Amino acid sequence: MYFLNTPLPFVISILSLSINLVLGLIVFLGNRRSSTNVVFGFLNIFLAFFTVANLLAVSPLGYAEKLMWLRFVMFSAVFMNTFLYLFVRIFPDEEINISLNKKALIFISSAIVGSLTLSPLVFSAITIPKGSNVPDPVPGSAVYLFGLYAIILTVLSIWTLIDKFRKETDLIRKRQIQYILIGTGIMFFA
Repeated sequence: MYFLNTPLPFVISILSLSINLVLGLIVFLGNRRSSTNVVFGFLNIFLAFFTVANLLAVSPLGYAEKLMWLRFVMFSAVFMNTFLYLFVRIFPDEEINISLNKKALIFISSAIVGSLTLSPLVFSAITIPKGSNVPDPVPGSAVYLFGLYAIILTVLSIWTLIDKFRKETDLIRKRQIQYILIGTGIMFFA
């Protein structure tokens, strides 16, 4: 009976979380030596964490807990963007074709921006409007760095997919890239 009284967003979030974790696990276990599968698995882990953090950020918790979960939303968004970019750089191949220096730059910048999201430098506080559970974040001085990082990786991901789609001659691979491009577009623009 409790399930019938559960708000629809909660049910959708749990369903989304479950499907993403199962899908990520299936892909990862399908070939643990494939860079594509490993990166897709990490992408799904951060997507699941993003879903949980979003859900908890708007649940009836105290001020400090809401701020913490809102920061975790931003933290997971950094690594979702990072692993999405790595995934589209690899897909549909099995190995990543990025130099060691570029990989280091990606992971170091992700670690720096991710760390900033957990501090008051991205969100210094929140306010909670009367009659709402939805926190209203107060931007900190580094929020623009997070925004810039997110925009750069999102644009690079979409550009990479479009470029791969245009250049691909194999029809099956072209269709696969098209599906990933559509899914990525839905994720960022819906």
